[in-house]
Amino acid sequence: MKLHSSILSLAISAGVSQAWALTISIDGNLNDWGIDPATWLPSDPRIHARNEDQTGGGGTYLNPGWGGQAYDAEAMYALIQGGRLYVALATGHNPRTLHNPSTNSYGAGDFFLDFGRDGSYELAININHRLPSGFESTFIEGGVYQVSSHALGLWEENDTQYPVSPAKRPTYLTAGDYVGMAELVYTTTAVTGWGSHTTDRHYFYELGVGLDLLTSAGWDGSPFNIHWTMNCANDTIWLASPPRHAVPAPATLGLLALGLLKLAGLRRRASD
Repeated sequence: MKLHSSILSLAISAGVSQAWALTISIDGNLNDWGIDPATWLPSDPRIHARNEDQTGGGGTYLNPGWGGQAYDAEAMYALIQGGRLYVALATGHNPRTLHNPSTNSYGAGDFFLDFGRDGSYELAININHRLPSGFESTFIEGGVYQVSSHALGLWEENDTQYPVSPAKRPTYLTAGDYVGMAELVYTTTAVTGWGSHTTDRHYFYELGVGLDLLTSAGWDGSPFNIHWTMNCANDTIWLASPPRHAVPAPATLGLLALGLLKLAGLRRRASD
């Protein structure tokens, strides 16, 4: 009986390890996320995902603004694993878009984390946008900052995709205290073949940040909102993160249930 129980425990442990095994490399390539390019859907149920892929020319409406594929925020993914938060973003907006509002050109925004999910943002991961005179140097690219203030987009109308006031949508950090670094990579060469509009051009961001930085800024382990938009906020995307202690994947739960049933059967036979 003890031998069978030991073997069963090892089998369950092996199954748990296999079900939770996902190695994310921060390299701008989303293949290791297990995402189906045709549907934007991840295969791992622990990954929280949001898909808002749209297409069109420069005059196409997005929500809350316009701009077509060049300003389309398309999909976002989040995973908490191994003491880190991983985030991936797909967008039609080139990260090297010049930020020059006088010519109607708006650069990439920063990533913002809202621990209360109330429109008040505690942390930002900085993306240096490109200015006519060069790249902004106020903040470190990939730096994690406790937010003091941030800029807003151009739009006042209601965004039906976002749960808080339009005035709560941040674009880029304007003041904040540096608390550490995230691992950050983004692509600057467009790729096609994703989504139902396979000729659309896509760019990808990936970042990883230690949960200790989130905890030091007041995170209590509960889900929080992750927000991104470009500096005009023509198209906003947000995602509720997984909690600190994610629910086991269905495959793991099924394996555990099967193991318990087998164990119960062994005990019944031993008592007969």
